[in-house]
Amino acid sequence: METAEIRDLISAFVPEEIIRDFELKEVKKECGVYRLYTDEKDDESHYPPELAEAKEVVRCGYMNPCEIQTFPIAGREAFIYIRRRRWKEKGGRESYFNTYKYTIEGIKCTPKFGAFLKEIGRGEADQHWYYRLCLRGGRKAF
Repeated sequence: METAEIRDLISAFVPEEIIRDFELKEVKKECGVYRLYTDEKDDESHYPPELAEAKEVVRCGYMNPCEIQTFPIAGREAFIYIRRRRWKEKGGRESYFNTYKYTIEGIKCTPKFGAFLKEIGRGEADQHWYYRLCLRGGRKAF
């Protein structure tokens, strides 16, 4: 699904650190909400550290997806769903997975979006484009 132009477009909505480790698989617009579905990349550089010495590594399914809210797209809410892979050594029973830190502790949104929300909470909301958009559309900002 990725060409240079699509990758540039994706990077406008998905943080670079997520793009580095995950591939966009699907985009859905449901009930006015954008949902971007990603899967962890399938290459040696994404094997969990516990399998660094393994002779042969195989995929072993996926973990449950994690939902992360990001900046709105065209004035609509946007969520990124990331699915991490499970890996195991061929013939082994124990599976392993990578751990990523893409959110701020206590809130399920990207750090930049969290910083934006924090700034709005300080009473500076009327100066932000998203706040003005919400007022113009007749919706409450937050």
